[in-house]
Amino acid sequence: MIMFRASHISLFLFLCLPFGITFGQAYLIDNPYIINHSKTAYKGGIENWGVITTSKGFVYFANNEGLLKFNGSDWSLYKLPNKTIVRSVVLDTLSQRIYVGGQDEVGYFFPNFKGELVYQSIKEKLPPNFRSIEDVWEIQIAGDAVIFRSVNKIFFYAKNVIKTLDTNTSSINFMKYVDGTIYYGDPGKGIYKIEGSLVAFLPGSEIFKGNRIFEIIKLSNNKLLFITEKEGIYLYENNVFAPFLKLKSLNDAILSSGVMVNANLIAIGSVLQGIIFIDTLGNYKFSLTKKQGLQTNSIISLAVDNNGNLWAGTTNGIEQILINSPYSIIYPDSELQGAVYAVKIFQDKLFVGTNNGLFYTDWPKDNDGYTTSTFKKVANSSGQVWALDILKGDLFMGHNNGAFQIIDNTAIKISNDYVGTWRFVDLPDENKMMTGTYLGFQLYKKTGRLWKFEKIIDGFTESARIITKDKFNNIWVSHPYRGVYKITLKDDFSAVKMIKNYGKANGLPSDMSNYVTKMEDAIYVNGETGIYI
Repeated sequence: MIMFRASHISLFLFLCLPFGITFGQAYLIDNPYIINHSKTAYKGGIENWGVITTSKGFVYFANNEGLLKFNGSDWSLYKLPNKTIVRSVVLDTLSQRIYVGGQDEVGYFFPNFKGELVYQSIKEKLPPNFRSIEDVWEIQIAGDAVIFRSVNKIFFYAKNVIKTLDTNTSSINFMKYVDGTIYYGDPGKGIYKIEGSLVAFLPGSEIFKGNRIFEIIKLSNNKLLFITEKEGIYLYENNVFAPFLKLKSLNDAILSSGVMVNANLIAIGSVLQGIIFIDTLGNYKFSLTKKQGLQTNSIISLAVDNNGNLWAGTTNGIEQILINSPYSIIYPDSELQGAVYAVKIFQDKLFVGTNNGLFYTDWPKDNDGYTTSTFKKVANSSGQVWALDILKGDLFMGHNNGAFQIIDNTAIKISNDYVGTWRFVDLPDENKMMTGTYLGFQLYKKTGRLWKFEKIIDGFTESARIITKDKFNNIWVSHPYRGVYKITLKDDFSAVKMIKNYGKANGLPSDMSNYVTKMEDAIYVNGETGIYI
């Protein structure tokens, strides 16, 4: 797993490290960091039909077993009196009431003097002929009123009284309140709207007959997006409906929800294809599915919190998607999701070394949008990759099977044995370099384009995993339990000239857990109790 941070400085610094690194989201994004909240974690039902977020950082879910609350660390479940499914949820920011619609139940939760949520039903306020309301699929705030719908009626709750609205239809499969207008769907006719006391049919909405609308999203300049279940997304502008998203596979996704993530990005939930992200011009940007870390591809509800991050209610848990975080995750080995040990940018390609081999993808120099990465495996690189180093204009791979040079996306073995190679170290000869291996050092010489093994450097046989070179060309090696070695080579690099060991007797706190590194031409040792120079 690799974590990316949005910063050119971070890109430069962290690419030098032999482990998980951070670098720019503006360059590449495969998928944001996703936190999976399972049914076991929140101790509720498996399905989450609606989600809302509050300015205080709380998140509420309409769950199969009641109202779920998440405060950032702990989950709470509040059941309805009839212990049925909560289908819909909305927050009235004026009264701070959390209104919910359930199966044959409607009401609100409100904190008591202890801060505990207490439920108050308003079902008895329904007109006597409509008190059997089946499922309340949508509930929304409309100014100082609350509106909600069952399968055949829209109800208006204000001043402690519930009234039915005249809809001129016997069946309703959708309802949405947008800027003073109530939109609702008749499965046999199309879309209607209610403005004040006037009911009007939207001309052109006949195209939605037999197709359910799941969400309406307001864009700028009075434009509306209608998200349909099986016919994609339509733009409604100047009283005309027109297809919005040009993506054929969307018709097979079965759309279920949608939300504006920010001014330029829209998230669309689907039953079969996870979450699809588009921009406000209808261009596809990227997708999140089970392959990228979701618990399921079946998304029911979406909401954005006050940190700009995305929450998804699904048919198999809850997803917290840090879409606004500067970090994102890439799995270069796809579903294997192995450990990452090395990363380098070389010749406009990003190379990632894992325990499953070396992978690469194109690295865009300037990209302000979202680019989904597609990784390919470097030929002949299977197995444990330990390091990637760029020396004298060439890319090298330290591998469990030896030393490799990467040419034209192929790993070419340059060592003549199967001793594992840790790292590559530059030498003050334009045609020579050395490696730190499982059993000491090896010397290499460049012949034409290829580097070739020349000899084992005599005089040192310890594992040289953590290795660096100082400005005087001394080689420094950390040993797991024998301190740190300072090694001077002969002028021809053929053998060790001198070795000095630094450990507890030489000022380090211990002979163990010492890690040597070079920063700005100075050698530092990170010991058990601090950093030493």
